[in-house]
Amino acid sequence: MGRLLVDENTDGEGGIHTMGAAVRAAVGALYGGVNVYHFTGGPCAELVALGNARASGWPKPVVGCPAHGLGGRGGGRAGG
Repeated sequence: MGRLLVDENTDGEGGIHTMGAAVRAAVGALYGGVNVYHFTGGPCAELVALGNARASGWPKPVVGCPAHGLGGRGGGRAGG
């Protein structure tokens, strides 16, 4: 899901949306997000996905939160 989010919503290399992430809840629900670059660092895609999950009534716990980016960045598996 993170790869799909960044592929469909990126504004290209040098843009402000270059990473996507998905949070998977233990019950199987998925919540996604893309990063918002800012000169101070900005929120990464994982934080945006976690915020989206919480705002959507997130059934805890999280079992994974991989991030994917342009140019092959990311693709790791966190928490799962």
